[in-house]
Amino acid sequence: MGRPSKSKKKTHTVETQTEESWVISKEAFCNDLMKEEVLLNLQKKWEERFVQLRSQLDDGESIKQLWDKVNNLADNQTEIQRQLKATEEDRYEDKEILHGADYQVGTVIPDKISELHDSVASKFDDVEEDVEIIKDGLQQTRLNLQSKIDKMNEVAAQQCLNIDAVEQQMKSHNVVIHGISESENQTSKDQVVDLAGNILGVTVKNSDIENAYRFGKSAENSPRKLLIRFRSKTVRDKFYQNRKKTPINPSGQNSIYINEDLTQLRSKLFHDTRKLVKRGILHSTWTQYGNIMLKTTPEDKPVPIFSNEELREKITNLKNLTESELQTDEDMM
Repeated sequence: MGRPSKSKKKTHTVETQTEESWVISKEAFCNDLMKEEVLLNLQKKWEERFVQLRSQLDDGESIKQLWDKVNNLADNQTEIQRQLKATEEDRYEDKEILHGADYQVGTVIPDKISELHDSVASKFDDVEEDVEIIKDGLQQTRLNLQSKIDKMNEVAAQQCLNIDAVEQQMKSHNVVIHGISESENQTSKDQVVDLAGNILGVTVKNSDIENAYRFGKSAENSPRKLLIRFRSKTVRDKFYQNRKKTPINPSGQNSIYINEDLTQLRSKLFHDTRKLVKRGILHSTWTQYGNIMLKTTPEDKPVPIFSNEELREKITNLKNLTESELQTDEDMM
């Protein structure tokens, strides 16, 4: 197959250039049409706007009125801008206030709170120190008062013992007889004289007795107690020293007991010691010249007891006393 000739190649080039020129001309034409269309649209809009203005003029609204409206709109716009500016300034002031408040809340107030806390803590420490001083003072005062109360109690207890001793001394001429039957045919003094002469082997005359009377409540087969006061302590002591010669019945009936006339304090104390003897905690107890005597063992020497405190101390020192027995005895006393 042979090469194409140069004349054909040149012809092809000319055709190509012609086509490109036509395309460019076509695009330019289109652009001109578009510009013309835009101008026509603008012209149409202005004509419509002119018609509107003409219509407004036909309705009686003059150009001056339109101009006034324009000016009013401009004034309104200016006022709005002024208000917006004022609002912006207020916002700036509020922002400054908020910034100051944030500063107060974030810095100043915590510092004030810290200072207040430190001040309160310092005052609280001072109050605590004052309270401790007051407590120490009150404690010392309480101890002083307790010491004084203890001394007063000791003095009062000793005074009670002194009064009791005086009262017991006043009873030193007395004896109390249990078990003598009451008789309508014989006076109490006559009964004592007969008891002394017929049973005790002691000579007692009616004139040796200062007073004799019954006291207490009578019960079935148990006559009232008989209190005898002798004029002479010597006669009284002889009568009392022979008391063990009276008949004693194990059943208790027709038995006669002669006891010393004790004060209320010593009578209660003697009652407690007799209970301890019955329980085997004490060996023996009796009265001698108004004193309560006791022995813890047969070998011990008899010792006088004048108060429950002495009795409690005595039984506490006993080796054979258990804790439960000690508690029971303390409750009893």
